[in-house]
Amino acid sequence: MRNVSKNVGFSIINNVIVLILSFVVRRFFILQLGTDYVGLNSLFSNILGILSFAELGIGVAVTASLYEPLQRGNKKLIRAYLHFYRKFLNAVAIIITLAAATVGFFIPTFIHGGSIFTDFQLWLYFFLYSLSSAVTYLITYKRIILTADQNDYLNQVNNLIFQSIIAILQIVVLVFWQNYLLYLIIQVVFVVLSNFTINHRINKRYPELFKKKLVEKLDKKTHHELRKSITGMISAKVGGIVLTSTDNIVISAFLGLTILGKYSNYVMIVTGLTVVLNQLITALTPSIGNFRFSNKYSSSKQETKLFYQVTGMNYLIVIFACCGFAVFSALFIQVWVGKQFILDFGIVVCLIVSFGVNQFRQAIIAFETAYGLFWQQRYKSILEAALNIVSSILLIKYTNLGVIGVLIGTMFTNLTLNLIWEILILKLNALSRIKLSRYFIQYFITLIFLIWTTILGIFISNILLSNISVLFAFPILIIIFLLLCASNYAVFSIVFPDEYQFVKSRIKRQR
Repeated sequence: MRNVSKNVGFSIINNVIVLILSFVVRRFFILQLGTDYVGLNSLFSNILGILSFAELGIGVAVTASLYEPLQRGNKKLIRAYLHFYRKFLNAVAIIITLAAATVGFFIPTFIHGGSIFTDFQLWLYFFLYSLSSAVTYLITYKRIILTADQNDYLNQVNNLIFQSIIAILQIVVLVFWQNYLLYLIIQVVFVVLSNFTINHRINKRYPELFKKKLVEKLDKKTHHELRKSITGMISAKVGGIVLTSTDNIVISAFLGLTILGKYSNYVMIVTGLTVVLNQLITALTPSIGNFRFSNKYSSSKQETKLFYQVTGMNYLIVIFACCGFAVFSALFIQVWVGKQFILDFGIVVCLIVSFGVNQFRQAIIAFETAYGLFWQQRYKSILEAALNIVSSILLIKYTNLGVIGVLIGTMFTNLTLNLIWEILILKLNALSRIKLSRYFIQYFITLIFLIWTTILGIFISNILLSNISVLFAFPILIIIFLLLCASNYAVFSIVFPDEYQFVKSRIKRQR
């Protein structure tokens, strides 16, 4: 397919470099400003994630709708979709700006025990932090044409250049002025410049689509179908936003910014791993969709077999990632920001297991996306959001578990509502041959080994780092990591015999 390898390559390069830059900037941020500022920045990120939820889903829906008119050269219909998308995102930008200006007044209530910041500082900081996101929505509707037309590498290059500039300038500001306000202003200014640059590039590449006088509107039927798809996608993703965006808010509100600052360092590692793992699963989604409609394999038996294979492969990849997280996280934190930022044993265990449990879901999510099962999840997401918030708050308020209580609340939501509902949606609406007994037995056997290897990896890592230097501990930890991965791979070959053969064949094919 045209430009696919180029898009994937630039996407991986962009994500890896931006991730590395974010870790470098975070190190200077902590050294120059301290944990309270780190905690505040993390709190802002999660509040903004909730405020921005309205945009979720529409990009996927509009991108999918553009494939056919792009293939047929139907510029009139393309302009109609882009016009619809532009109006929607303009409204999102206005809503986020107004919401940020309003929510900013309530930021002090989200911080337990007060803070070193004045109420006006908190409002101004949050407004500027949100502004960089709001201005992006004003031009995003044009970026979508690059994605749909398989030219997203242009956007990736533009993003990489400006994210690098932003990172360098923010480090300079942190080192010489230790000024958070200027740090935020740089973010806003260069996000605007980034948008102007890509906007100019898109206008030159697609002049016939963005002439001001040529404005088209969708017909009523197309408009109705698109709105329904968007509603389903937004509903399906609300729960995911709550799972990823409310934990930091609850920690800040009940425990304070200092502990949130330490916890958010680990969350950055989780985010980096999630980006990499999700990219692997997301890359499989189009293949799953094509497999579904192919003549050669158009039987539910073959589709169900593929489901078991992808699920098993996902489990194995997630366990390897969790082994690496467990073994190397303390060492990485110590080298990156200092030994004093290493979290307690119990918190790290729960964080890694929670990460693993959430990643176990990604195979099912890939199949639900490929089969278009968004509308069927609209009620689940509301219950998911409510259950996660209520359970986390109850555990943190009425027990002495602290951060562990928040993580247990998130795991409880994933291991009850999400685990049962998501597989039932797939079974009832797509793959009726799935055997629930087989699925749950394999799931919980894998979970037990995930928990065991996580505890063992962290325990060994902590003992080594307490008794010998990082330099000598590192090669030993590599050996421990390889042994844990090998043992899990052996268990995988027994518990998932069919899936093991699938993974083995894939490995041989890559040689």
